Amino acid sequence: MTNARENWELIELSRKLEQEAIAARNNADIEAVQEVKQQLHELQERILQAQGRELKGNFNSGEPLFDAHLRVEDSVGHMERALINLQAMQDDVQP
Repeated sequence: MTNARENWELIELSRKLEQEAIAARNNADIEAVQEVKQQLHELQERILQAQGRELKGNFNSGEPLFDAHLRVEDSVGHMERALINLQAMQDDVQP
């Protein structure tokens, strides 16, 4: 049952970080974007490890974890683009 609880926590954390990523992008806060992006990368690794354990143990359907992984991967892509755009805007503003 530990795996089920851990998986649920990973899924919930993916939703929370997705919302934090949106807020950081909307606020155009480079430091927040970088921090959330790092957290997303760490979560992505944890989700991949959990998916591997599920495959080895033939546990329940991995679909919720797969959805969480897609959510995190999508958010990472958005964060990378946001960083590029924010850094470009910062370069244009500085003399």
